[in-house]
Amino acid sequence: MHRSIFKHGIAFCILVSCASLATAQDQSEIDPLLKIIETTKNDSVKISTLNTLSQQLYNVDLKQSLQFSREALMLSEQQPNNKGKLDAQNMLMRIHRRLGNFEIAIRYALDGAALAIRLKDSLQLFESYSALGNIHSSILNYVEADQYLRKAYTVGVKSHKPGISATLNFIGRNLGRWEIMTAQNYTSFVQKKLEEANPQPGYTLSYIYNNLAEAYLGKGENKLALYYYQKSEALDQSKKSPFGMTFTLNGLALVYKQMGEYAMAKDAIKKSLRISSKYFYRDKAKESYTILYEIYESQKDFENAFEAYKLSTFTKTVFSVMKNSDN
Repeated sequence: MHRSIFKHGIAFCILVSCASLATAQDQSEIDPLLKIIETTKNDSVKISTLNTLSQQLYNVDLKQSLQFSREALMLSEQQPNNKGKLDAQNMLMRIHRRLGNFEIAIRYALDGAALAIRLKDSLQLFESYSALGNIHSSILNYVEADQYLRKAYTVGVKSHKPGISATLNFIGRNLGRWEIMTAQNYTSFVQKKLEEANPQPGYTLSYIYNNLAEAYLGKGENKLALYYYQKSEALDQSKKSPFGMTFTLNGLALVYKQMGEYAMAKDAIKKSLRISSKYFYRDKAKESYTILYEIYESQKDFENAFEAYKLSTFTKTVFSVMKNSDN
């Protein structure tokens, strides 16, 4: 089932139901793990396998990832498998954060941090503090965000966590949102240079570019915001996550809207919505439709503005099914 609006040849849609998104290559890796779950009588092996499945499906099929993590957590609570429980809590935190279920994500992150302290697992403690910082920053709790991010940085330095520049970047971004940083967001700029000089694996550089662009957009410096969003978009595919791309594309849409380039703004939103509907990113889809509403309103196209506004509300209903299933 699709819910769409069409005008000027542009379709914007969000999927209410979606089939499995695993590719043939993904499936060849998933099938053996499913076989282990079906045949093993060892609960520790089953928990570990469920957590591995959840991790593999996180960027492929978020609903399945959620299901496997919940099963791993329930099974780990029936026996003294603290490592399995910690991994399951971490995945559930990541999943609900991606879905925009921030209260649930915070709950899992706090539980994970407490267990990591008991297990003396510095890596997991670093991840939990970082997640708590970023979640609080997303919901505008800047003081709490700063406290958790600085805790993460302290743990990361002590445990020699690679890619610590990402944490400094998050601190800089939060301070920028908190309006303490200068217009140039100096900390993020320095960390971008460090990252370029000594690249880390994963998506760090993409997020640094997005954060810099967001800071410049907030200061009304559209050309610099456009420059960094485009640098993020132009990165090699291996350096960009689907979730990160929704940040980039929604940001580009905002810049283009500010510049009066409405066709390009709509095109960016269309690309972002394709990703959000494919991977079930409720919060980013809602953000996209809200931006689309603003674009149509700027054009005085009030009919489509109203349709986009309704769709921004509709995404809340569609994706809330997954939130309610975990309460």
